[in-house]
Amino acid sequence: MRPIGTGPRGVNYILFVCQVPLVHPSCLIRTTLLQKHPYHQMPVAEDYDLWCRLNEVTRMSNIPEFLLHYRWHENSVSNEHNQIQEKNKLQIIRWELQKLHLDPDDEMLRIHRLSFLLHGFNQSKSTEKQQEDLQLTAKWFKQLLTANKQYRRYDHSAFIAYLWSRWIVLCLFMKQKRKLFCPSFVTYSPKVLFLLWKQGLLLLKKY
Repeated sequence: MRPIGTGPRGVNYILFVCQVPLVHPSCLIRTTLLQKHPYHQMPVAEDYDLWCRLNEVTRMSNIPEFLLHYRWHENSVSNEHNQIQEKNKLQIIRWELQKLHLDPDDEMLRIHRLSFLLHGFNQSKSTEKQQEDLQLTAKWFKQLLTANKQYRRYDHSAFIAYLWSRWIVLCLFMKQKRKLFCPSFVTYSPKVLFLLWKQGLLLLKKY
């Protein structure tokens, strides 16, 4: 099973997610755990809110098998209530960032999500604007790492490797290959490089 990430023992992928990494109708949860941590009123984002809270108290994983056929259509809840869902997801991300004592404004919250919503770097933007977004991403990743180094919420080497892997995806997407391996936010160590290699294997399977 591939863990989603739990508290200080690993990178909390939920902190960055734009597509929730757990498919709601396929989840199995202990009844006693759900009784202690029930769903909250968070319209069209109740599952994301729940996963973030459960991530603090238990271990969550995806098994490497496809067990569900999920049908997307124009009348699905996510499509019909997309604006409400996005607003609530952003609020949940803010709550997660506050656990690192970070309180980004709307612009930095946009940057926070860009490496996971690559269409944010779309062709309609000027090269100058794309470069600016890339620079802001490096600045934001450095802020995340500085905060984590102080508060030690996640394994720091794993956090560096994870952000670096997202940086590589961004640079490839923007055709900035010269910037792949020298981001300003990185500190080098054998552990970081090993974890980056593992992240690379995961990305190769995904992309």
